[in-house]
Amino acid sequence: KAAAWRFPPPALVSRRREATRLEVEVGQCSCLEASRSPRTTLAEEEGAREDDDDSGTAVRMGCFFSSDYGKDAEPEVGEDAQIVFVLGGPGSGKGTQCDLIVEKYGFAHFSAGDLLRAEVASGSELGKGLEATMKEGKLVSSSVTIGLLKKAIATAEGDKFLVDGFPRALDQATEFEEKVRPCKLVLFFDAPTRVLQKRLMKRAKTSGRADDNAETIKKRFDTFENESMPVIGHYEKQGKVAKVSAVPDVKKIFGEVCNVLDANGFAAAEA
Repeated sequence: KAAAWRFPPPALVSRRREATRLEVEVGQCSCLEASRSPRTTLAEEEGAREDDDDSGTAVRMGCFFSSDYGKDAEPEVGEDAQIVFVLGGPGSGKGTQCDLIVEKYGFAHFSAGDLLRAEVASGSELGKGLEATMKEGKLVSSSVTIGLLKKAIATAEGDKFLVDGFPRALDQATEFEEKVRPCKLVLFFDAPTRVLQKRLMKRAKTSGRADDNAETIKKRFDTFENESMPVIGHYEKQGKVAKVSAVPDVKKIFGEVCNVLDANGFAAAEA
């Protein structure tokens, strides 16, 4: 009897092999989130994601779907998508102008910062790592941000998209264009640092944001100068940058924004 049980019937072996084959073909189930340590760093999180395709099936048994399930069939951004990057130093009023653009021109608006903060608010392990990174004023891993943006754009209606506060570094710009699409235009809201610092300190009194404090604000300006300004230079060489002064009042700034969008072929939305 012992010998009989040691070797399962051929039919059972066949079914097990078929189940394993199907599991591999669909991307394999994953218990990755449950198996990670609560202290997993953001870098380790990304490493785990990159290594996931080569992992064995042992850690996946017992799950129905993986975060990678259907990865080959994930929604893609259409070729007709017109993407406008909205860049500027911290406190330059990008979000306010984006709201006005959406209202008049019918763009879909995606803020990299809002998408990241939503992930933080979710309480996931990735969110905890992102929160620590944002508090230190450092840049978040580009693959995380681009993945969130790509999904948001691909599943949105329309063909006009504002991407607010991204890319913040040259490698992010390159990766975005490779994985999503090249942008059509870059709106750059420019203002002296002293003006932006004053705005941020005022906002810090009521915003409740983890990155609105004096120490982090200074780091954010340093990061913008060292990492983000080369992005502006990169797109200026391509003739895609439209510089708009962020010093005047909101109405005057938006008037200049409208001139830029109209000149680039963006029509106002129908009432």
